[in-house]
Amino acid sequence: MRLNGCGEGDAVVVVYTNGSRRLGVISSLSEHLLVLEDLHLGAVSIPVRDIASVTKQD
Repeated sequence: MRLNGCGEGDAVVVVYTNGSRRLGVISSLSEHLLVLEDLHLGAVSIPVRDIASVTKQD
């Protein structure tokens, strides 16, 4: 599965619906959950419904 053209292994910026941001690498992505490897926090599970946008980092 892909979200906004991003998939597993991509370095991304995730913007939550509340406006906060998180940087990391997508380790897995399903219809309902994105698991992001955050450099500081390790694996973070993010419900897809809480995501406003996902964009690849340059």
